[in-house]
Amino acid sequence: MRLRFRIAGASLTLALATCLPVVAEDLTIVAKYTTNKGASGLSTTYLSTDKVRTSAPDQDVIVDLKAGRYVFVDNKKKEYWETTAAEMEATFKQFEAQMSQMAEQMKNMPAALRDKLGGGPVAPVTVQKGAGSKVVAGHTCQPYTVSMGDTMKIEMWVAPDVEFPAQSLDARKALFQGPMARFGKVFDEMKKIKGYPLLEVTSMKLIGQAVESTREVTEMRKGAIPASTFETPAGYK
Repeated sequence: MRLRFRIAGASLTLALATCLPVVAEDLTIVAKYTTNKGASGLSTTYLSTDKVRTSAPDQDVIVDLKAGRYVFVDNKKKEYWETTAAEMEATFKQFEAQMSQMAEQMKNMPAALRDKLGGGPVAPVTVQKGAGSKVVAGHTCQPYTVSMGDTMKIEMWVAPDVEFPAQSLDARKALFQGPMARFGKVFDEMKKIKGYPLLEVTSMKLIGQAVESTREVTEMRKGAIPASTFETPAGYK
């Protein structure tokens, strides 16, 4: 297994699009996404009872929920890497230790410089439910805001009638590695919200740069999904 640390906009967009519901019947979800870095397009999520695949032009994520196996496919380089839930947990603990050590070494720096370099204290994650409702893709959704200080905020419209397994959020968390590992705590808190977010507006600050993205579900289709959909592409390394 090889772990790769990526901060590319395409990887971030896919990470934000990998919240995966479980349903009694196979389900295909199509969503449109845009970022302030100029990326835009469609992502498609395929869901069976124990496997999920989210496909975007640059990268796919395949999740075997029963086995706890995660496969990340780079369509540009035609290669993939995989990991397990246990390996991800060990990796995040390692990053937390490294971040604590970095914060200690940088504590005498001016606060503005320390925060720009990503060595500032990790803010707690808060979840706040808003008022009102909005219909997205035919579902009545409730507003929530998940924030990590002023470094990350996700404004969501959640459909409570569409359920998903909490462990599916680990696939999104897995893409936040290296300097972005601190944002993984956001997805731990999102597990406490009942329902599937059909509309998300995300704002992040990373090493002095602002990253913004929007994802909106446009279509949800029921129907059997071929088992081959969840296989790694032939010929990829």
